[in-house]
Amino acid sequence: LANGLVEDLLVTTSASRADGVQGYVAGVGAEVQALAMSPATAEAIDRFGEARAELGASSVSRAERDAISDYYIVSVLPQLERVRGTPVGLGFQLPSQPAALRLQSLYSLPPEDDDEGPSQPTDPLIVVDAGDGSSYSAVHAELHPVYAQIMRNSEFDDLMLIDADLDTIVYTAQKRIDFGTSLEVGPLSGSALAALINRLESSSEPVVDLADFSAYAPAGDQPRMFVASPVFGDDGDLVGYVAVSLPTGTFDDIVSGGGNWDAYGDTGETYIVGAEGLLRTTVRPFQESPTDFLAEPEEASPLALTDRQRERIRATGTTALVVSVPPETLETATTTETVEVLNYRGDEVTTAVRPVGIEQLSWSIFTDVASDELNEPVETYSR
Repeated sequence: LANGLVEDLLVTTSASRADGVQGYVAGVGAEVQALAMSPATAEAIDRFGEARAELGASSVSRAERDAISDYYIVSVLPQLERVRGTPVGLGFQLPSQPAALRLQSLYSLPPEDDDEGPSQPTDPLIVVDAGDGSSYSAVHAELHPVYAQIMRNSEFDDLMLIDADLDTIVYTAQKRIDFGTSLEVGPLSGSALAALINRLESSSEPVVDLADFSAYAPAGDQPRMFVASPVFGDDGDLVGYVAVSLPTGTFDDIVSGGGNWDAYGDTGETYIVGAEGLLRTTVRPFQESPTDFLAEPEEASPLALTDRQRERIRATGTTALVVSVPPETLETATTTETVEVLNYRGDEVTTAVRPVGIEQLSWSIFTDVASDELNEPVETYSR
């Protein structure tokens, strides 16, 4: 009886979490599409693009270039090197376009230290006007409060406006190192965001497309997923794109029921797995005790984390895109019944798998519980 009750719970939970993920992604797509269809968005892209072009016509001062280089060396590169485990050259991340350097020097750098000591970093969402008197800052002061509020209300990681003629990110709410940069040449040209925008170039209407989670350098190589839609002007010509980035944390909340593991017993959990076997969410043991999860195992195991994997998890704060399930476990994604398999730690679990019905993502929801716990008396699960 106990096994039957818990297996039903696993199947039901897996199905409900898959529905939750599908509903959330569909909702984000609808919001992005609504923004893309708004005439105000097409106008905003045009205005930001023209203002950025004006900045690009002037040269960048030596002081500005040095300030940006110092910021990358002190704040940007160390995080990327920690995640990747290899040196990262400044030339591979620093944008070459004058407008990008100027915009980042105005909006992305932390304030300079004053006489009373180091200044606190400024939240880019509250910086409305850089005060440089440029046309860009005038447009930004007018439009940034609107898009920053949209980002906050929708709990996006970032919201970007991309100019189609320039193939450039002309606005971001977060003002990271992607701000003002090209998607065609430079550091972001090989990113998942660039590939997503490239796929949308041939669209004739504001369709919505997605890019699966990947390491995104402007976010410190943390995993980011992108949702985007093309923007058209009154004449039907392509003006640009709206894109938003999503963090793994939102999906962690969905699959865990808001981090409430009580209903799962001591070992049960739900996580998202991609087509190649890598997880897209943060596993329960790491959320509950990062130190214990990352500790060296007493006995060697084929699925034990390597030192490099441990450091990447520490640096990004998530097991997404690092931890994976065994290939034979991944094959269970084709079944709708509960099966006994090995999980990502090599422990024997009973799991229920449900594919996520999102066309662009080959995801599956795994809900499992340790087989040892499953065999305990039914009273354990009465709560």
